[in-house]
Amino acid sequence: MTSGLRLRTALLLLSITLLLAGIASQIGKQSLDTLRHDLGSALVRDHARVVQQRIQSRIGLELALAQRLAASSTLRAWLQDEDDRQRRASFTAEAEGFRQAFTGRGYFVASERRRDFHYADEKTAGRLVHGYRLQEDKPDNAWYFTTVRQPHGYWINVDFDQALKVTNVWINAVARTGDDRVLGVVGTGIDLATFLKEMLSSQEAGITTMIVDREGNIVAHPDTSRMQFDLASAKDSEKNIHALLDASGSVLLRDLFSRSELQETASTFALNFEGETRLLAHAGIPGLGWNVITVLDTEHSSLLAPERISEILLAAGLLLAVLLIASTLGVDSLIIRPLLHLTESARSIAAGSYDIRLESQRSDELGELTRAFDHMAAQVRAHALRLEQQVAERTAALSAAHGKLTDSVRYASLIQSAILPDASLNERFPERHFVLWQPRDMVGGDLYFHRSGAQGELLGVIDCAGHGVPGACMTMIAHAALETALADTPWEAPEKILQRMDAIVRRVLPQEATRQQLATSIEIGLCHLAPGGDCLSFSGARIPLLWRDSEGIHRVRGDRRALNDRKPGNFSRQQLPLQPGQTFYLSTDGLLDQTGGEKGYAFGQSRLEAWIVEQGEHELAEQRQSLLDTLETYRAGQVQRDDIVVLAFRPTRPA
Repeated sequence: MTSGLRLRTALLLLSITLLLAGIASQIGKQSLDTLRHDLGSALVRDHARVVQQRIQSRIGLELALAQRLAASSTLRAWLQDEDDRQRRASFTAEAEGFRQAFTGRGYFVASERRRDFHYADEKTAGRLVHGYRLQEDKPDNAWYFTTVRQPHGYWINVDFDQALKVTNVWINAVARTGDDRVLGVVGTGIDLATFLKEMLSSQEAGITTMIVDREGNIVAHPDTSRMQFDLASAKDSEKNIHALLDASGSVLLRDLFSRSELQETASTFALNFEGETRLLAHAGIPGLGWNVITVLDTEHSSLLAPERISEILLAAGLLLAVLLIASTLGVDSLIIRPLLHLTESARSIAAGSYDIRLESQRSDELGELTRAFDHMAAQVRAHALRLEQQVAERTAALSAAHGKLTDSVRYASLIQSAILPDASLNERFPERHFVLWQPRDMVGGDLYFHRSGAQGELLGVIDCAGHGVPGACMTMIAHAALETALADTPWEAPEKILQRMDAIVRRVLPQEATRQQLATSIEIGLCHLAPGGDCLSFSGARIPLLWRDSEGIHRVRGDRRALNDRKPGNFSRQQLPLQPGQTFYLSTDGLLDQTGGEKGYAFGQSRLEAWIVEQGEHELAEQRQSLLDTLETYRAGQVQRDDIVVLAFRPTRPA
């Protein structure tokens, strides 16, 4: 019985492999011990350098930011008069940029005069809040008093903060006056778990990297149970690298630690570590007072040394040459040439020729494969013909459906545009208003409106949940609710108009959608101008009112609930006296949420207010173009995320 192709090929390659493996094992056995030491030295030294560079990059950047924050003039001014709210607000505004730049998205301030500890992070939304009061006799607060005594003006420690309930790598920088008087300590923290994963993690088996200070205390280790926390209050640290070494190794490392500020290069040694001979690499981190120690267990690591690569390549080359010649002679005859015929046939089928017939007479697996290939080619041809016909039919159907859908959406856009009050705004506020209306799709979920009558003027914006066709349907409901509310509700009470609209929308929309957490809410900002022109009343459902006058920019927050929220509620009203030169602005969140810039952040309320301060005195037509240009520049090619509506108006001409 003739052996199959698979068996014959396997026996041939197995025989050659066994022969060469025996020869290679004899050569490899003689070189293994030498290779292991040499390769281990290179590996552990390179790993220590990598960790050294990671720490210098990450901690160095965090320390530089903390020192810049400590040198801030607004910080110094506030710490010298902590009761001054304006100074505190100025510092908080400046520190927000630092908070966003810090890895942990937070910072803290500890004052020398009052010994108060303040912090700001993502949870506080950037607001500076009071944490606790520092006490000199309390061990948990020893970090502060240790920091202010540091000659370099900074200190890095690893500690669990009882008040904040976090374990961080803390970067502390001392804030001083021009005459070197201590004002306090500022800084930030990096989550310990994140720090250990990013700094000390290794994919190499048998490698352990730790960070120790000048006294040998272990301040960072992949196994946190071996770390010495809160060095400021610790008396005698038992978690010290010297306790893991014999006497000669301890003396050697003490000498290296004393010179680490002057030497950044990595050194490698074979030392007795925890009773076993291990390869250790040391790399100092000047400026931080830290030392990187990498330990390699050569028994549990596969190593490769650059100095021995030539020997391995020579031996491997000889083995490969023998294997290649023997394998080529056998495999070419049994496999390669038949497969080349199949490959050419497959290429012909790929090019559209389905009439290929190989008609092999072989009785092995390749013969069966060839006959199966012939059968497949015939099936592919029949299937391709059927697919071409089906694709043509489906393409025609999809084209017709797409045309109908596009026509429907365009008609909906025309209907939506018809309810916009451009004509009445141009009549009542000629050259004293602008509107920026940009639906994300052909139709959208945001609207603006204006009504004029004996009861005065009503202006506002509406932001319905969703965009596209669903959002447009929501705007029809909101528009109908507004019209109904205006017919039976006093205009001078905009909060009652919102309550009336809320009741109407709740009757129209099924409340099951709200319980299933479907987006059916409506946000609205509504302004009423009294007939006499001396007063403006505002009510907002999660939309604020901004205005600018000669004193700067002001804001009235809307109520923190939308129409058709989960539970009904009341809305409030704010009354503002009108003065010449005032310009009012209403905006949906589409503008505020638009991402862009170098880091992809949202446009945001603060950026809008800054634009109003800069452009608010210009004519409103110029302001509209400026806002368009500002938004387009900020987007920098990013797609529009949501519908955008901005309505600006001046009730009276400037005096």
